[in-house]
Amino acid sequence: MLFNKQSDEKRIDEVQTTIYKLWNGWLPYQTNAFDLKKEAGNDWTKIDISKLTVKSWNDSWKNMPKEALAYIQSLSEFDAVLFKEITGLDVNGKKETIKIGNHSYDKQEVEKRLEGLKALDN
Repeated sequence: MLFNKQSDEKRIDEVQTTIYKLWNGWLPYQTNAFDLKKEAGNDWTKIDISKLTVKSWNDSWKNMPKEALAYIQSLSEFDAVLFKEITGLDVNGKKETIKIGNHSYDKQEVEKRLEGLKALDN
């Protein structure tokens, strides 16, 4: 089944393969543990646990590659309401913006670009 619509195994495999290809290694992680592991030379025992951060389920989906999101939305089986229930992403709604000076920016894009930047209040 794709978005609660009957689909044969061939179609499901085709969609799943394409999504994973478009994700290009991206996954909706709820922590930064794998980043910390990489920093620790891929040794789980050397991770500084004090640097571990947690994201909500919905926040973990916000940085899905745009190509994958566009592909998913293009599927004939796509259901925007169900997609929002699963991911928290409202693909039909107006995008949240952040205003800085006289300019407005897509909030999701700003958050993505600021990932890893140390906050002044930390």
